Amino acid sequence: MNQVVRVVQAGDYSLEFCGGTHLQHTSQAGLFKIVSESSSASGVRRIEAVTGKSALMRTLDQERVLATAASTLKTSPANVVAVIEKLQTQLRDRERELAELQRSAAGNIVEELASNAREVAGIKLVNYQATGLSDADAIRTLADEILNRLRSGVVILGADIDGKVSLAVKVSKDLVDKGVHAGNVIREAAKVAGGGGGGRPDFAQAGGKDPSKIGDALSTAEKLVVEAAGK
Repeated sequence: MNQVVRVVQAGDYSLEFCGGTHLQHTSQAGLFKIVSESSSASGVRRIEAVTGKSALMRTLDQERVLATAASTLKTSPANVVAVIEKLQTQLRDRERELAELQRSAAGNIVEELASNAREVAGIKLVNYQATGLSDADAIRTLADEILNRLRSGVVILGADIDGKVSLAVKVSKDLVDKGVHAGNVIREAAKVAGGGGGGRPDFAQAGGKDPSKIGDALSTAEKLVVEAAGK
């Protein structure tokens, strides 16, 4: 059995077993640039790097990218990080301002919709196609807030969110007890818009593929609510 193993040493900081190397000493590697570092096993880290001409070309490429970024930001390469940090701060400020405006607008629309709720089959009903909503959570929140104002009633909402249909139905407890089931209503309404879904008796959400059918889906939902309330 061969008892000899190859050991490669770099200065006084690295002493490793090695399956093979093409270098006699580290100076032959020339420029050395780490590309990535990751975990290859428990307690073991893996480093990948390029050397020599490849390292030089990579460094030059990165300098060109930095120069392009600096030109785009209208600053010097040395100030790129500072400019980006400033832009990030400005973006966060604008996002907070936008969120505040959206909350204010949502509050106004909630009051308006609740105040103008129609009475159909003896129940208060809000049937509305919303705009400017960012996601399905926003339509859920809007439905909750409208019904909180109504106390007793049904809220039917639809919206085109990023080219997809989002529907929500919210039913107060007293009307659930009378047989109005949000999940049953939305399941059939969503089919009209090329989708499906369901949910609890008091709240349900669904999606669809055809935003042009949102109005039809809302009409279907209202019809089903009226039929359920009249039984």
